[in-house]
Amino acid sequence: MPNSFSPNNDDINDDFSVSATGIDTYEILIFNNWGEMIYSSSDPSDSWDGKFNGAIVPAGVYIYKIRLKAENREVREIFGHINVLH
Repeated sequence: MPNSFSPNNDDINDDFSVSATGIDTYEILIFNNWGEMIYSSSDPSDSWDGKFNGAIVPAGVYIYKIRLKAENREVREIFGHINVLH
């Protein structure tokens, strides 16, 4: 899983995405430094373009939480951080 991306439209690492296979359900939530949820998706093929309310977020560290249920019914929660660079 990547730990940084730069949403600057140069076609190099412009979004944050997670590769997931063998899962029944998936959810990702991304939060800013104040705990405000700024992105969510339940589609593992979606990616975050670094925008919140239509504008690129400031450079910095953002927290993600991924909740998934595997085909074998195992439920996992994964927490981490992503650096947005400009």
